Amino acid sequence: MKRCLLCISLVVALGQPNLALPQGGNKKQEASSKKQEITQAVSPSLGGGTGEAPLIISFPADCDRLEYAMRLEVKKIDITGILVLKQTAEGEIRGAMMNEFGVSALNLMVTPDRRKVTLLNVSPLLNKWYIKRAIRADMKYLFRASKSDIGRKHKGRRIDITDDGITLHGRHGITYHFRQQTTQPTTDDETTE
Repeated sequence: MKRCLLCISLVVALGQPNLALPQGGNKKQEASSKKQEITQAVSPSLGGGTGEAPLIISFPADCDRLEYAMRLEVKKIDITGILVLKQTAEGEIRGAMMNEFGVSALNLMVTPDRRKVTLLNVSPLLNKWYIKRAIRADMKYLFRASKSDIGRKHKGRRIDITDDGITLHGRHGITYHFRQQTTQPTTDDETTE
């Protein structure tokens, strides 16, 4: 019953308007150097326990924004959209999941040490405790996963890397597909809205 409710709520919720987007920092040069310091300090404590393997979701040194074409599969239902991630000067990651028309399903925030994922501005039909708990746990696993976790099963979740991108087989029959879009270095002329 919960699985059916989860499927229906996910399908219906991605069409609901919720236009609030996360805000980014303004000081680009300071942010880049501070981000590198935090990444170096935090990196050994992340990942699959060894601390040596690089993270699957990582920001290049010259870029603080990543975009992924995203497909969410629940049973026989496919939902497509975009996941936009931005890393702040403090190392915090903020993201927004939305469909191709710009309708936001949810916003998320990941702490600099990647130990906590918070869901913000959740679409009303996604705003169910069991849906939020499943998505939060899957996203926490994705952000903490290192290259050494590829193909290994951990608490019912598994990450695979293919030519097409990243596939996260989450719990409760939810599968997430992420294909990274081209990223461009951040310049001082860019403005965030």
